[in-house]
Amino acid sequence: MNKLKLGIALSDKLHEEALAKQIAKNYRLVEMFVGENQEKTDYCITDKDVENPMPVSELMERIILECGGKSGFHAGANNNLFTGFTAGCGGCGVTSAAKLYLRVLEMSGRSGVLVSFNAYDNGKRNSLTDLNLEELADFLGELAGREDVDEIILDVPCGFKYRKEVLNMCERQIVVYSWQDSRKAYSDAALAELKLISELVPEPGSIYEFKPLKDEESFMGKEPDLLGQLGCEVREFAEKLGV
Repeated sequence: MNKLKLGIALSDKLHEEALAKQIAKNYRLVEMFVGENQEKTDYCITDKDVENPMPVSELMERIILECGGKSGFHAGANNNLFTGFTAGCGGCGVTSAAKLYLRVLEMSGRSGVLVSFNAYDNGKRNSLTDLNLEELADFLGELAGREDVDEIILDVPCGFKYRKEVLNMCERQIVVYSWQDSRKAYSDAALAELKLISELVPEPGSIYEFKPLKDEESFMGKEPDLLGQLGCEVREFAEKLGV
């Protein structure tokens, strides 16, 4: 499906933020541009559009029709949102970021499923890494149609053999950077690769960079601490995504 590129530029910034979050939550194939970045949008919501109070669904229906009658942008049971986390090398914190993002998602009242493509998961061989590409597509296709899930979160390490194919299925592709300078060039390369691929496919996902600071205290236990520094950074990042 084509994405609707939607801008929001309201004088009331609190209203602007609230509206952006509602649209991002309920219209998964809408790409949001908030504030000044309006040059590449199909439609920009301004103060004139919200002069008369109306449900978000009514506002979006009018905008969709005005943009040529496009359909299919609303969150539906057969089109769950896919968010993929990756990096250019190991040790960047991809798994930790994906786990924390899931917890933030659940705290917001939405349901999510975390799928790991690490070779070993909880000390055991991950059977998903043994699937061929057709089997993998079928597996992810079934997840896309689950009615009890709002978002599918993929933990995609750099060494996974179908990394590019899996990330290409994601509406949101997040490149995680390590705080260590020696690893940053690898994530730069991964980011450049995703951007290049996005120019070659008809419906590219949105690409984001997540660059947390050095944080060792959040990893004192078995799982990263949601209340620690990394957890706070993931929460802030999730808010920017409309969670």
